[in-house]
Amino acid sequence: MDLEGTPYPKQFFTNMSLALLAAVVRAFTQYNNLTNYISACFQLLSNIQQDTPTYFIRCDVAHIIILVTTWKPLQSVDKRVKDCIVRSIAQIILSDDIDDLKQLLRSFFGSFRVIQMVIWKIVIKSSVKMNDHSYDNGLPQDF
Repeated sequence: MDLEGTPYPKQFFTNMSLALLAAVVRAFTQYNNLTNYISACFQLLSNIQQDTPTYFIRCDVAHIIILVTTWKPLQSVDKRVKDCIVRSIAQIILSDDIDDLKQLLRSFFGSFRVIQMVIWKIVIKSSVKMNDHSYDNGLPQDF
């Protein structure tokens, strides 16, 4: 509570500004820095620690997605691949259970392998003559 007896809110929504995140952690939680706060939240999700932070900080999903869409590797991929990756990351961000998060990561990286194979097929079809005997339907024989 502040000096006048008005309680602080239980959570705070912010963008991904490290300065703002660090300031909110120091001002409203029992942790002295952002690293300790993140570690405590991870331990809480992992059922390692039972102490709950006195204040929850949430990053706005829209700000995170905007940040993800600016990642340099996503600038050079097909729009559909980029859309799939961004939506997968959004699903991961919205996860609130560690087991759900693990399953999403397994699914994401399994899907990423499929995406790599599709991209490989597109590249091969556009650059290799179809009468080359070392390829079957545009894919190398080891696929």
